[in-house]
Amino acid sequence: MDRILIIDDHDQIRQMLQRRLTKLGYHVVFANDGESAKKLLKQEPIDLILLDYLLPSYTGFDFFVDVQKELKIPFIMMTAHPSLHLAIEFLREGGADFIEKPIDVDVLDIKIQRAILNDKRIKEEKEARLRAELELKNSNNYLKAQTVMLKDMNSQLDAFASSVSHDLKSPLRLINSFSQLLKQRYIDQLDDQGKEYINTIVRSSQKMYVLINDLLYLSKTSTQHIELKEIDLSIFIPTLIEEILANYPDVKTEVKAHDLPTIQGDKTLIYQLYYNLIDNALKYSSHNDIAKLQIGAEVKEGKTFVYIKDNGVGFDMQYVDKIFDIFVRLHKESEFKGTGVGLASVKRIVNRHSGEIFVESELGQGTTFYIYLPNQSPLLSHQVNNN
Repeated sequence: MDRILIIDDHDQIRQMLQRRLTKLGYHVVFANDGESAKKLLKQEPIDLILLDYLLPSYTGFDFFVDVQKELKIPFIMMTAHPSLHLAIEFLREGGADFIEKPIDVDVLDIKIQRAILNDKRIKEEKEARLRAELELKNSNNYLKAQTVMLKDMNSQLDAFASSVSHDLKSPLRLINSFSQLLKQRYIDQLDDQGKEYINTIVRSSQKMYVLINDLLYLSKTSTQHIELKEIDLSIFIPTLIEEILANYPDVKTEVKAHDLPTIQGDKTLIYQLYYNLIDNALKYSSHNDIAKLQIGAEVKEGKTFVYIKDNGVGFDMQYVDKIFDIFVRLHKESEFKGTGVGLASVKRIVNRHSGEIFVESELGQGTTFYIYLPNQSPLLSHQVNNN
């Protein structure tokens, strides 16, 4: 039941309103003047105040201005001498509504219901907003704490990786060095099987050394600070291609780079991203008479993807979900060298740039990688040949 306080010094009006509003289901209390109203407001909760404009000692408007900011209760002003200026000023100060005397109680009932419902709605919205702000503040504090913890963990992980790398590399260097010395100094005393044992030790230690370096780099791609800069791939990738081709002097290649965009990225990580993908494409195409690569850009679903397409051995798409997993190799090491870390690094670099990567392949028909990074737009064309 809504509780209404009537402030009016006319007994007949108070009694009439109390009788009529009680029949309509309201709980009605009343006061003769502002001071008695203030005392009553301290004693019991009120949902709406029905206020006469003319009160003893001061006006109802003065009383309203004096208490409404503290009470946060809807007010309806009653007056026998309505004034447009007074009504505007009252509503501007936060009043709920105005009603003219003599009062039509049916109209007053509508105004009371509307004012109380509107007040409840405003309070509910305020409470919801305060809850949302509190939840947001708590979430921000949680995210800040998680960020600090993550930075600390990344720092510890980086230090751990560096320490482990150093601790593992030292004995590997010794194994490799002494194996080489053993091979050089005692080669005449070893039979063919002994020589093969020594060669296996050397190859294995060298492979382990490369794997440790790859794992260390994989760790750094997840922890190092990213510094975004504008990178024009139409200049960046042809230069990178020339560098990678130097690693394949005996392979005939045809590499076309065209429609290359400008991106926002960390130059060190972007270098490693495209180096791994282009080197990967050349490696798996190197058994062909001519290793053919196409590097360009095309729009898919409103996003510009850079693609790297080769004519290599390809793979069965049933394994596509594993292609970016660490240590996963779909071909024998005797066919193609590698540690199974390169594509895992590529995936992490793309993720750190909030990008996307996917691959399409067919066994014996080549592979195409698609990479999306923010802020890309097609640009110039280049062609590189190595015959």
